[in-house]
Amino acid sequence: MIMSEPVEDRVKKARNNIIQFIEKIKTPGIVSIELEELVTDLRDFYSSVSLIRKKCFNQQGYYIVNISGGMRALGLATLIAFIQTGIQGVIEVELENFLYLVTLDPIIFRSSIISEDERKILTVIAEKGSADYKILLEKTKIPRATLFRVLRNLREKGLIKATKTDRTSIYELSEVGKAYV
Repeated sequence: MIMSEPVEDRVKKARNNIIQFIEKIKTPGIVSIELEELVTDLRDFYSSVSLIRKKCFNQQGYYIVNISGGMRALGLATLIAFIQTGIQGVIEVELENFLYLVTLDPIIFRSSIISEDERKILTVIAEKGSADYKILLEKTKIPRATLFRVLRNLREKGLIKATKTDRTSIYELSEVGKAYV
């Protein structure tokens, strides 16, 4: 649990609720959960990002980063720290009315800057639903060698998927790629 100093009473109450919940679900030998706490001073925002990254995201694995509550600066610091690591996981953001949890693939942040050629290709794929390289060459007017380089970059960024057929690949937008068109 990451908290900002000074720790407010409502945060202390939330912490106690989490501790009580953990105690209820602990099962010796089966379920072992420990609450780790980190308190940081967000007035030094960039140092807080560094501290959170080093203390919370220092091991390989799959992380679920839940950004809920009203601590906007703390949520941003945690989000930035997670994105910087490049590790696997998802980001969860609870809606204000607590009725829905939005789950984001962090690749949307890591791939946020795209070139004009990348945007052209994504737009054509979105309009067509899918496209092979011939359609992309015709519609984008991007030179062939550049097209294949950009397609490789888009796959590496997780913005498109490629399905091999007999002699070619068919390109489709990934879920994250849909956010760019």
